[in-house]
Amino acid sequence: YQKEQVDVTIGEDMIITLLQAGNITGQVLGENGELEGVLIELESESMPNFYLNVITDLDGRFTFNQVPIEYNGVTLSDYIVTVNGDDFGYPNQTKAQLKSGASVVITLDRSSQSQIKGTVLDFKEKPMPSGGENYVTIKVYTEDFKFVKTVSNAVSTDGSSTFQIDGLTPGLSYNLAFYPYGGNNFPSFDFHLFETGKTYTFIFKQGTW
Repeated sequence: YQKEQVDVTIGEDMIITLLQAGNITGQVLGENGELEGVLIELESESMPNFYLNVITDLDGRFTFNQVPIEYNGVTLSDYIVTVNGDDFGYPNQTKAQLKSGASVVITLDRSSQSQIKGTVLDFKEKPMPSGGENYVTIKVYTEDFKFVKTVSNAVSTDGSSTFQIDGLTPGLSYNLAFYPYGGNNFPSFDFHLFETGKTYTFIFKQGTW
């Protein structure tokens, strides 16, 4: 049962209602196994003022104690566990619709969050045709234009005209400079600021394939 202290005076009637409570347990895993030191938060949609937080142990495990089973006579099944992965380079992740007594395993994945991907189109919004003489190199810079790397032949030549830049830092934005080869009237390069973990359509300001 959940513990609660109530102050009363002599002669005052007192009714004590003991709330049944249990635990919610879990484990957080990353790309290389268990994650220690991750902040885990617990909230309930039915109880706006209910909030608990714990830190994962050496094995990535966590336990929330004294989690009410019922509220106003109704069994609670709307607990939300939030895993704050930001400090470890992962996007935050949640598990919802949980009951007291639940046990969950949450695996964090940052692969998609360390990418920028999309499609490259010419000025007329046409994809780069397959089997031609055209190709595009992409140079990657930080938001303040510090050079990161060059990706040669970065845009697919199968007609889909897609690109994908891997190995970036999740949560950051990067300037991508597109260097087209072939086609007509393209600039020497064109660039734009992109955020990791998202998919974009990049359109050259001039030029056609």
